[in-house]
Amino acid sequence: MFEATDTGGKDSTIRSVFKGVNPQGCHVTSFKAPTEIEQQHDFLWRVHQRTPQKGHIGIFSRSHYEDVLVARVEELVPEQVWQARYEHINAFEKMLHSEGTVIIKFFLHISQEYQKERLQRRLNRPDKVWKFSLADLEGRKHWDDYQVAFEEMLSKCSKAYAP
Repeated sequence: MFEATDTGGKDSTIRSVFKGVNPQGCHVTSFKAPTEIEQQHDFLWRVHQRTPQKGHIGIFSRSHYEDVLVARVEELVPEQVWQARYEHINAFEKMLHSEGTVIIKFFLHISQEYQKERLQRRLNRPDKVWKFSLADLEGRKHWDDYQVAFEEMLSKCSKAYAP
């Protein structure tokens, strides 16, 4: 699992790290805002469907952690809902681990200043402009809130079975 702020380098890191891996046994999933169908299920439903079969590698660019990050900062659900999700996430990851899935999590941290540079680079480069979104600018308005949410996510969801 790869988590980071917008422009944190998730896609480029995934490309770099997994460029030599046989694509037949490896699948990358980029989690965006939940679809209408996904919203009709529990928050882990869409993630569980994308977990890799035995012997395969599943790479998540963003993950179920969005449901304690974005849902929290953007106030998409009440606090009691996103707080309870930490326990659900830990139980989900423990179940995956006990069934043989090795869980490796990466948090890519960049500074607010570097994020600004990367956003500007997206605007300046024709091959990157497609990645620019006004939502990225909205997210920057909540930088401090996201940092608090990241810290809590990291402290509550780092377990021996899924550090």
